[in-house]
Amino acid sequence: MRLRDVRWLLPLGLLLGGCASSGDGTVITPKDDASVDLGKPLDTGEDVGLDASDAADAPDVPAGRVCRTNDDCTAPDLCSNGQVCRFNRCVVVGGTPSCDDSVACTDDSCDATAGRCVHAPNDMRCPSDTFCAGETGCVRELPCEIGDATCARLNGDPCTGTWSCDPARLRCVRSAPYNCADMDTCTMDLCMLSGTAPMCVHNGPNYMTDLANCGMCGRACTAGANQTAACTAGACTASCNPGFVDADRMAANGCECNSSAADDPDVMFRDANCDGIDGDPARAIFVSPRGNDSNDGSMMMPKRTLGAGIAAARMATPVRSVYAALGTYGESVTLAPGVNLYGGYDDADGWARAGEHPPRSASPARAPRRDVLVATELQLFTDPLAEAATARGAPTECGSSAAPARCSSAAADR
Repeated sequence: MRLRDVRWLLPLGLLLGGCASSGDGTVITPKDDASVDLGKPLDTGEDVGLDASDAADAPDVPAGRVCRTNDDCTAPDLCSNGQVCRFNRCVVVGGTPSCDDSVACTDDSCDATAGRCVHAPNDMRCPSDTFCAGETGCVRELPCEIGDATCARLNGDPCTGTWSCDPARLRCVRSAPYNCADMDTCTMDLCMLSGTAPMCVHNGPNYMTDLANCGMCGRACTAGANQTAACTAGACTASCNPGFVDADRMAANGCECNSSAADDPDVMFRDANCDGIDGDPARAIFVSPRGNDSNDGSMMMPKRTLGAGIAAARMATPVRSVYAALGTYGESVTLAPGVNLYGGYDDADGWARAGEHPPRSASPARAPRRDVLVATELQLFTDPLAEAATARGAPTECGSSAAPARCSSAAADR
């Protein structure tokens, strides 16, 4: 009687009262001290009362180790001498074994060192946000046990968080991303790897030089009129544009003075080009009672007499004006065509100009000809002889009016 006949007869015998007939009069009776597990394969004929001759008559029964699946069949030479599980026994079939477990998300291979088939979960084979759980296939939450390495395989970039097994749910969970926020709204905070450790990088403005964020986020550097703003070492600065000067040292109104502007002396004493005096030193011959006619007529080396100053101004190319310091000049003055005389300067105070004490000459200026006098202007000059004539009621000459005297081309032409 074959073993497979016994497999069918045994359940029937159990239903009939614990024994079964083989059909030839032999009664099969289970041992009193053992129970039969129908879910397990039978080991040998001895368990069912078969003798050795009956077991030899069962050629379909494999002689290998007990198995449920092909994965239960292992051997040192398995990868070159394959085995399969047949009738709950491992059978050598030779050649390369088929390690396919019919699970789409696993990478199946034969491990020659371990002598067995292995099935490595490959999460890349699963849809997004799902994981490979081995025999279960792709799942949204990966089962785990405390202390196993199931969740460790999910760890990659620690900047995105780390995986661990939740002890309450026994599922792999990921922590929050690595926090690199620095509370600075001007920076872009990034997490990067330094080897295998997370490292924070904060990309943002250079607070040492950024005009919009100078020294701190949101602090902008501004400039006034005719100025250029800059951020230097984290501090805002402003400088005058080329050709402009901050004469009053007040940042609020910027650089109000244009150094290239024309600056002819005027009775308002305005320093239009901010060079320090009312007028243009480069276009003037300076005269002072404390000077010397052998000097070159510059601010530092003025001439002594008005006549010497007028002569030097007339010889210059182009013709210059005469800037006279406060004091008394004991001389008669002959005006020259195109040479203007401007008084009221104080050579002891950097040639600052004021009209309280204008220069005095010994006699009124005399023009050589009426037709060329229109090109000559006198400011802040007084003539003591003319002042005496005015006191007597006599007609005044050019430049002899009081408060402060000024001789323009119209007055001189009178």
